[in-house]
Amino acid sequence: MPRLFATQTGFWFGRVLFLAALVSLWVSPGLRSEESDDAQIEEEYFTAIRLLYRGDIESLKKAPRLLKKLAVAGHARSQDALGTLYRQGLGVIQSDKQAVRWFEEAAEQSYPNSMLSLAELYLEGLGVEQDYAKARELLERLLDPEAKYEVRIEDFSQLRRAKARSSYLLGVIHSSGFGVDENMEKAIVLFETAAHSGDQDATMYLAITYAEGTKVEKSVDKAKEYFELL
Repeated sequence: MPRLFATQTGFWFGRVLFLAALVSLWVSPGLRSEESDDAQIEEEYFTAIRLLYRGDIESLKKAPRLLKKLAVAGHARSQDALGTLYRQGLGVIQSDKQAVRWFEEAAEQSYPNSMLSLAELYLEGLGVEQDYAKARELLERLLDPEAKYEVRIEDFSQLRRAKARSSYLLGVIHSSGFGVDENMEKAIVLFETAAHSGDQDATMYLAITYAEGTKVEKSVDKAKEYFELL
């Protein structure tokens, strides 16, 4: 199967830079005991992120150990980070199966980025048996208007990207008939939602599709609109 489902590799490295810049602003004095515990967990998480940011061999060995400690304790952000490290083979031996394990743990806590990453792995059959239905369920959950996700302010833009990506991937599923009846009308709505939320693959798809006029009525104006949006 063609690799229609582009991964989020770039998202992780951008997040590393962003989170590292916020570390010094994160923990405030005078917190209640429970808040203090949460702050300590977050500080340990950011310590691991800073180590990843350094990029030297020793730091890349230490960061996954710190993240695993937090992940085992149920910290969703660390579970997501650890899954990403295994997916990319950064500081650990690359393992899609381990990536699936940790993304599943975080997805059970409704952590948006892990839900998306897990859906991608189901779509491509990496580390898990290919399952379009499970992928679609995760993506639809992410886009459910009734769903409420408790995300920190620095993760809000990531949630927006995850939703945009989910719209794109659902568009691919419906336009290609992966586990569902092909429905180009529904797919176009999903692609347009993704494109106007910043997903470049969706934007390119629409630009080309409207220019060629193969699956939709040819429209030079719409093709131009989406090429310009890129």
